[in-house]
Formats: sequence, C-alpha cells, structure tokens
Amino acid sequence: MTSKDSVFKLVLFCIAMFYKARAQTYSDGLKLLNDKLSSVNYRSELRPLLDQTKVINVTVEFFLLSIVELSDVAQSFTANGFLSLHWTDEILAWDLTRYNQTRVIHPLSENIWIPKILLMNTLNDRDIFADNKAPLFINSSGSVTWAPGSLFPTSCQLKMTKYPMDEQTCTIFLSAMTHSVKELRFLVPSTKVHLDFYTRHGEWDLLSSSVTTADLDTGVTSISSVRLKFTLKRRPQFLFINILLPAVFLSFLNIMVFVIPVESGEKISYVITVQMALSVFLSMVSSMLPSSSLTMPTVIVYLFILLIISMLTVIDSIITVYLYHLETKEDLQQKTKEQFKRASDKVVSIKKIMSAISKPEVNDASSVTTATSTATGGASLPRPNYPDPALLQPSLYTEEKDMNELLAALKSVSAINHVNKYKVVGQHVDTVSLVVFLAVWVAVTIGFFIDMTVS
Repeated sequence: MTSKDSVFKLVLFCIAMFYKARAQTYSDGLKLLNDKLSSVNYRSELRPLLDQTKVINVTVEFFLLSIVELSDVAQSFTANGFLSLHWTDEILAWDLTRYNQTRVIHPLSENIWIPKILLMNTLNDRDIFADNKAPLFINSSGSVTWAPGSLFPTSCQLKMTKYPMDEQTCTIFLSAMTHSVKELRFLVPSTKVHLDFYTRHGEWDLLSSSVTTADLDTGVTSISSVRLKFTLKRRPQFLFINILLPAVFLSFLNIMVFVIPVESGEKISYVITVQMALSVFLSMVSSMLPSSSLTMPTVIVYLFILLIISMLTVIDSIITVYLYHLETKEDLQQKTKEQFKRASDKVVSIKKIMSAISKPEVNDASSVTTATSTATGGASLPRPNYPDPALLQPSLYTEEKDMNELLAALKSVSAINHVNKYKVVGQHVDTVSLVVFLAVWVAVTIGFFIDMTVS
C-alpha cells in the first residue's frame, strides 16, 4: 500500500465521520446492522474469523501530527498522532444484493472486534485507546479500517553528553494486549512514518522515523509488537545565544580584571560581580538538565571549569590588592620609627644644652670677690652664677640646624627615588595571571566547541 493510497483512505475515513452509512435507504442500513451486529450473530470478544485456528493479520500505519514535548528533565517523549489499522472481519462481510447495494457501514468501535493495543513504555495509562470513540468503516468484503488517535506519552532515555547540540532517539513501543502471535500478528506495509500532516516542532528537528514489527517474548508466550522510532536533533541556537554565549563572555570579562589597576578601587567588586553572574548562568543551565544522568553533559563540565577559573581570578585579585596595601602598611611603620628617632634626637640635644648651661667655667673668682667687697665697703655679697655667653658653645645650635637640613634633603631624595616593591610584584602577578588565565580560557573554550561539533 503506497503513501498516496493511505492518504486517500484517510480522507475517506474523515468524510465517513460526518456522514451516515452509504445505504440506499435507512431501512437497508438498519437491517444490515441488525443482521450483522446482533448479539446472536456477532460477539466482539471473539476474533472475527470463521476458522479460529488461523491468525488474524492487522496492518499498522502511523501518521505523525506533531511532537508535543521532549523533556530533558523528565526524560520523556510525547507525540501526537494516530494509527491506521486494517484487518478483515469475515463475520461482517455481506452480499450487496441482499442489502440493496449498501457498500459501507460505520458501527461504533465498541460493537465490533478491534485489536487491543498496549503502550508498553507509557508514562500514563497503558491502554491508551480504552475510551476512544473514533468511528470506523467496513465495506462489503469485511475490510475494516480504524484510525484511533491519541497522545503517546512515553519514557525516553536521553544521552545528554552533547547538550545542547545533541541527537536523541525515542521509541513508541506498542504490543498486542490479549492475543499471542499465533492469534494476532501486526504487519507494516511501509517502514516509514507518514508525515503528510506533520507540523514542525520549535526546538527539535525530525531527522528520521521508522516503523518495525517484532515478536516480544513475555516468558509465557510471544506477542506481536510495533516499534515507532524517531530520531530528533535539537536546534541549539536559542540556548547558545541566551545561555552559553553569555556565560563565555562573562568568563572572558572575569579575566579582564587583571587589566584593572589596584588604584581604581574597583578590582575586587568587579571580579565578584562577574563571578556571581556566572554562577547564575550555571544554575540556569542546571535547571534545564535531568537531576541524574548516565552521562555528564560536556557543557556542565565546561561551565564548571569556567567557574573554577573565575574563583581563581578572585583569589588572585585579593592577593594583588593585599600586596599593594602591604607597602603602605610598612611605610606607616617606618614613618612612626623615624618620628620616634627624631624626637629622641631632640631630647638628647636639649639635654646637652641644659648640661652646658648648668656647668659654666668661672674666670678668676678671687678678683671678682675682692672688687665686690671694696665696692660695698668691705661687705661680701653673693653674686649670681651667670654663665659667660661666650662659653655656651654656640656650635651646638649650628650642628643641630645643619643636621635637620641634611635629614630634610635626604628625605626628599628618598621620596623621589622610592619604589613600592610590593606594588611592582603585584603588577607582575597581574601580567602573568592575565597571560596564563587567558591561555587556559582559550584552550578550554576551543576544546569545548570542537568536542561539541565532532559527532
């Protein structure tokens, strides 16, 4: 049966849903239904074969309407479609001449025998057609066409290694519910899924699809089964633009912290802000992936490496800022020591001056005493012990002044030639870190994209 024939039959079936049986008169159709479907002549519990030792063959075709969902987190696949089932009901065949050339009837599915189909890998009810009221049509030769439609929610084990550039293969596994292969066998006229009414999915491209049959051994008996296989490829553009590329750019900006000078005061705040943004993107990607997986997605490993690089840049920046302020701390200690030494020197100089004032040299004390007693009429008066100004050693003042001028000159020269050695070390650390981290970032990023593109 070709694809065109299947579409033609489907169109006939859709038309039949809106029109009554093609009987010449109402009484002709009513008589036919009463004769064929009466409880005396027909039982839906029995296979519609005159010889019950034979196998009833059911032809299966699948029409895919749309892919509803392929969930990474739930590991599930849901397709929307319908089956087109064909078989021959020998009990319902009739002679056209007896019923005024009535060629087609449309009984309800619960009034005739239909194959019970079980969805083996379902996430919900296994008998997905239990409440299906899809009508069917039967021609005079007993050929039955039934097209039940439904959502097919199934489990699908996803391989997330190449996420978000992954390909997934999901299967809808159908089997006969109540009959062994000696009683019922599924046949497929074509190994292709019909895509005449298929609507493309926004995230997934359908690469290929197939329909195959196999005998399933249950341990007690073998049952006929149908496997619908779908190979899908994810469209990665949305995830790349909205999640992955921003994370890559943020990690690059994080490395640029080594270009920011410590004097700006924004080095630590900048690197921590970028670190937090990268952590947010990592949590967003994690929420889109299953909590447990047999294979670790490469993108998670890549983002984790970027997070480690970001953490190391934070530590490196903290060390650089510490080195910069370490020189300032030592300078403060050195100034304190110099001020203390200068104060001590002044105290020593003052002590020397006071010592010179308290112990002057006395010239000819006896002559001074005689002259004083003569002037006072022989009375001896005490004389204040004033030092001779010429004896006060004026060289002490000159030496102290020269010393202060020399210290001031040395201090100015030292300030001009002084170099913050820790700041220089920090600058070298920034330069080396920029080269090393940038090289690691480039190598990891290129390796990640090569691994993602190579199948």
